[in-house]
Amino acid sequence: MIEIREIGVDKLNVLIEWREKVLREVFSVAASTDLHDLMEQNRRYYSRAIPNGEHIACFAYSDAEIVGSGGLCIYNEMPSPDNFNGKCGYLMNIFVSPSYRGQGIGKKIVRFLVEQAKSQSVGKIFLEAAEGSSAFYIENGFSPMQGYLKYDE
Repeated sequence: MIEIREIGVDKLNVLIEWREKVLREVFSVAASTDLHDLMEQNRRYYSRAIPNGEHIACFAYSDAEIVGSGGLCIYNEMPSPDNFNGKCGYLMNIFVSPSYRGQGIGKKIVRFLVEQAKSQSVGKIFLEAAEGSSAFYIENGFSPMQGYLKYDE
C-alpha cells in the first residue's frame, strides 16, 4: 500500500538526496556534474521555506521505503480576477522511482499536493512539465497555458 506523507526539515538530508536524484534523472544532469553548491542552496531554501509554510514536501512510501517525492512552493502574486487572493502554488519534483512507475503513485502525489494547496486557499496551481509528461498532468486536471514567455538574457 502506498502512503503519501508530508515531511518536515527533520528529513532534510533525505529530501536533499531526492532533490539531487530528480535533477539527475529528470533534468539529465550528468553524474560527473558537481551539484554541491546547488544542493547547499536547496538545503537553505528547504530549511527556511518548509517551517515558514512556503514549501510543502512529501514522500510516497511503500511500507518504510520511499518510492516517490513531490513538492509545492506557495507564493503570492498581485490579486486578479482569476486569483482573487493572489496565492499561487508551483508543483515541483514530482518523481516516482522507475521500478514503481505505472502504479498510480505519481497521481497520488499530485492529488496530495493539490489538496494541500486547496486547504491553504491557493487560487492558481502551476507546474513545468518535463519532456513527455504533459499528458500525465492533463489527465490529472492541469491544462496547457498559452501566451507565457520566459526571459532568457
